[in-house]
Amino acid sequence: MEHCSTLEDFVAVTFDQQCGPAARAAGVVAAPSPGITLDHGGKLLSTGLRGDFELIVRWLKFIYAHRRQLLQLCETQREATLPALGLLSHSLAAPCADAVLWGARLLTHVATRLTVVQPQMLADWFDAQGLAALVGAWRTHPDLHAIGSLLPLVPPCIDLGPESRLLFFTSTLPSALGDTTAYLSFTLEVMPLLHAADVEREEPACDKTLLYLVQLGLAALREGSEVASTRSLALELLAQLWSLYPEDLEALPMAAPRQPFEAAGTEGEGEAEAGGASGSTSAAVILRALRDATRRAEMDVQVTALTAMVQLFDGFADKEGADVVASSALFRALGFALLENYHDVALRVFLQRSLSQLLARHPSAAVGSLLRPLLKQAANHGYSNVDFDFYLSVAAHEGLESTHAVQLLQFLADVSVRDALLGRAASVPLLVVVDRFLRHEPLILDYLEVFTERALARLLPEAGGKEASPVAATLVLETLAKLLRVSRSQ
Repeated sequence: MEHCSTLEDFVAVTFDQQCGPAARAAGVVAAPSPGITLDHGGKLLSTGLRGDFELIVRWLKFIYAHRRQLLQLCETQREATLPALGLLSHSLAAPCADAVLWGARLLTHVATRLTVVQPQMLADWFDAQGLAALVGAWRTHPDLHAIGSLLPLVPPCIDLGPESRLLFFTSTLPSALGDTTAYLSFTLEVMPLLHAADVEREEPACDKTLLYLVQLGLAALREGSEVASTRSLALELLAQLWSLYPEDLEALPMAAPRQPFEAAGTEGEGEAEAGGASGSTSAAVILRALRDATRRAEMDVQVTALTAMVQLFDGFADKEGADVVASSALFRALGFALLENYHDVALRVFLQRSLSQLLARHPSAAVGSLLRPLLKQAANHGYSNVDFDFYLSVAAHEGLESTHAVQLLQFLADVSVRDALLGRAASVPLLVVVDRFLRHEPLILDYLEVFTERALARLLPEAGGKEASPVAATLVLETLAKLLRVSRSQ
């Protein structure tokens, strides 16, 4: 391989070593010929040897093994760069996933090196040919981009500077994709890669790009402008941007840049979507959008918004700086969402289980703030067996204060002796509260004394001589026996 002095020689020799005999036997290459031309090689990369890609994949792997020599040719012979990129980009059009995979790997290696030696030529190729080929592979092979094999090609091709990234999102990418749903999906996959590139180079984020993407996500959320699946993607993008760039978005005031799609509306409408919040930060506007989405009619959109808030809180909790404010606001928003959707059993169960997991991981969560209104909802609209699993998480949480513990104790104790179906379920978190606070909180002991008197009074015959039912008597005696055992262990 060392004797190859041109790109043409490199392509011909590598092809002949891996595919030559089979290609000549199939009549794809003339018998006397030692190799192929660049044009012919590009065609074979996209169509295979009469539809067979086994040898083509072997050829691409062989080139990958000798990629250093290919890179050296591109560096020493500037005129070989575009033909090399053009040749490899044909592999992205192959119907064979393995051929696309190895072609994408090769292109990523070449592009990463060219960012140092020939960045402008790389950007020109990507705008003219590379992005279209990549988008075609992205649409045709979802299994490949799902495992992150395609889009690593994007960051080295668009990062000539902040303006080049902004141009990519405002003009180049919309032209290549053509609709909002595809744009949002593509952006969701590429933004973590761009963020990782920023972190590696220790470069700040492009404020204009962030504002543009936030405004685009807000525009896609407008009622009636997009289908539910598109609104869900928009919510995911907004949450992802906040997760990747929390400090940047906390410092950025809301703006309304131009939108690339008709469905996204006009510039004036974008300003209205921002809520006229010229004084709001981008992070505050995103939180407002997520909260508004929890009130939509489509359950898919609601679940997406709630999941996004849970993940954001999980990422921001127990941290310092702006993340503290963000985590507090997110927890309050989740609490409001639980109260507003209490009547919807499915959403209530989803939220309670999500919050239970968060409480187990984050002892600093302000759990007491949602307890009183939640207990009021339970008293007015009822409760189910799953609710007591959540109350158990609250009872065991380190952030539960004594005043809120008394409120929870009153509710659980009442259910324990009155509800024949769920009384035993309520007694489990009840005992946890008593075990935690009885020794140190006089209020708990005072309430238990009053509760015991009232519970025993339920066992006495009524004025008409009617005695308590066996079920009611069993609930009272069981509950008091459990409380007595816990108190004696103290």
